[in-house]
Parts: sequence; C-alpha cells; structure tokens
Amino acid sequence: MNKRRWLLHIFERAQEPTPHTEARLQRAILEQVPNGCASRALLQGLDQPSSLQEQRLVARLGAIPERVPRRRALALSAAPLAMAGAAALGLTLVVAHGLSDQPEPLATKLVVQAEPADLAPFPGVHLAYHGGYGELGGTTLSPSIQWITGKLDVEVEPDRGIQLAVHTEEATVRVIGTRFTVERENAQTTVGVERGKVEVTCSDGERVQLTAGEQHHCVSQSPNMLALRAKRLRDQGADPAEVLEVIHHGLDRAEQGNATWANLSVLHMLSVADHGQPDQALDEAQRYLAAGHANRRDEVLRLALELSTEPCTVALDHRAFLSSASASPTELVSLSDCLQPSEPDQARGLLERALGTNGLANEDRAAVQSRLDLLR
Repeated sequence: MNKRRWLLHIFERAQEPTPHTEARLQRAILEQVPNGCASRALLQGLDQPSSLQEQRLVARLGAIPERVPRRRALALSAAPLAMAGAAALGLTLVVAHGLSDQPEPLATKLVVQAEPADLAPFPGVHLAYHGGYGELGGTTLSPSIQWITGKLDVEVEPDRGIQLAVHTEEATVRVIGTRFTVERENAQTTVGVERGKVEVTCSDGERVQLTAGEQHHCVSQSPNMLALRAKRLRDQGADPAEVLEVIHHGLDRAEQGNATWANLSVLHMLSVADHGQPDQALDEAQRYLAAGHANRRDEVLRLALELSTEPCTVALDHRAFLSSASASPTELVSLSDCLQPSEPDQARGLLERALGTNGLANEDRAAVQSRLDLLR
C-alpha cells in the first residue's frame, strides 16, 4: 500500500475523532497556527468535507515529494488540512504524527468486540480482530502486541522502519512490512502470511521464516497448557489420535504424580477409550488405582467401574474407598449391590447411609428405599 492509499485508508476511518484524538490534533495544529484561540476555533467550527475536498486533499498530499524536509512538508499540508473539515482531522494527525522524529509510547487494550474491530492505531499499521483480545504496547516505531486469544489480522506498511512484534504464550512473530494473521486457540498459536515475510520463534526455541501463503503452528510446551489443549480438543470432538498426540507431549514433560500429570493421565484413559480401546483404558485405570495416586482417584475408579465387564470385582477391590466418608451416594449404592449376596448387613448399612445424604434425587431415593426394604 503506497503513501496516498494509506492516507486515504486512514481518512476513511476518521469519521468522528475521539476527545483524545482531538487533543492530539490541537497540539499538532498549534505548531502550524501560532494563535491558540484561532486553533481552538478551527477545531470547533470546521464542517464535514465534501467529496471534492477529499480528492483535493489526497492529491495535495500525494504531490509532496518524499524527500522534502519534514517541517516544510508539515507547512505544505497545513492549508488543505485546515480546509478539509472535522472528519479530515484524523488525516491531520496522520501527517503530523508521521513527520515526528520521536516515537510515541503506546498503551491500548484490544478488548473483546461484539462486532469485528477494524482500526489503524497509528500510520503504517492496521489491525483487525473479532472475538479475541490482547494489548498494544511499545512505541510507534517498535509496537508490541501481547495477544491472548482469538484471531488477529496485522498489516505493516513497508519502508517505514516500523518493527512490530506479536507475542503469545507459544510464539513471537516479528515483522517489518507485511500482512499476516495470528490465531491463538487451545494453547496453540497459528501464524499465516498473506504478503511479505515474517519470522516466527516458538516457545520451544524453534525459529522459522514464513513467506506469502505459508503457515506455521507453535504449540505450548507447558504441561498444564497441553492438558488444557487436550481437554478442549476432546470437548470439541477432535480426532482422538490428535488428542492423544497432545497428551503424550504433556506426559513427557509433566512430573509424575502431580495434579497436571493426573489430569493428563485421566484424559489419556478417556481418549484411549474414545479411540476404541476400552481394555487398554481399563488396564491404565487399574494401574493408576493400584499405585495409590490420590489426585482424581474417584474419577479413575468410576471410569474403571464403567469399563469393566465385572464391575463388582473392581468395587470390592476398592471397597475401603467406596465406603469411606468421602464416598458419594451413588458409590455407596453401587458397592451395596456388590455386597448384597455375601454381606447383606454391610449392604443394608451402605443403603441407609446413602438415604441419609442430600445427594439423591427423589426418584433415586425411592429406588434406594425399595432396595433397603427388600434387605430388611
């Protein structure tokens, strides 16, 4: 995008200047008009520009030589800008800002928008996003975007010396002049280049250069984030093989026995079962229980009971846990069913405990009461 097209691009978006923009414009115009009162009157009294005025404005700006001294260029642009009207004030800012020798600090939150957000925060950079959020910092020459989630479209005009970087938890993208997208979802960052070249550095140290039409994925190396990614992929109905691949990466990096490792282990059992291998999932669950891991033990036990062709064998092997104070009413009833043939008194006591809790729905309570009546 050349200078004239870029200026027109900004102009089209400068329909109603914000108070902050007006203040910056007023400072810029004060450098052109010595009388401060005249400047304020100019800001307050200008009308919307006509189409002819817009065309004349863009033509005048395009006629400014690229290498004209900066202050002279500012003076040349002042007259048509003053005539262009209130909507053209955004273009005044572009010229004044673009001719500044000093980079300005940036601090803008890119908040979630109900509608797609399309903005040009300063000359040479264009951003578009929807359904995501992040923060723009750094300076106008070295802008830095911390992108949290969602899809972000970035365009950096070449030959302006702007060195922009986008940071996510999984990647850093550095560019000078290009158009590209950054999408972060499920603990993975995807970078795609539409025009130009970018350098992508993943959190694991992998570094690649992408050109137009190329794409690269950076996946988090944090076990906790990998567990989160695996869960979200499974919840979204992704291919179990893809989910298992993420889980294996996480298990290789997690400390055995801690909460993250337990989360990944449970996800592995569930995904193996999803993959059509219930016997393998059951074997993993039984090894987990036999090792005495405390994290998510109750969930693993329920999975083992569900997968086993002989659930009572599993239940009796773990009767101490299923009859403990932390046991749920459903677990008490399940263990009672298994104990009923050989230990009816124990079975009756478990049913009475289940009825004494508040965790049973009315219809379940009636069914448990019927079982208890049969044992009396």
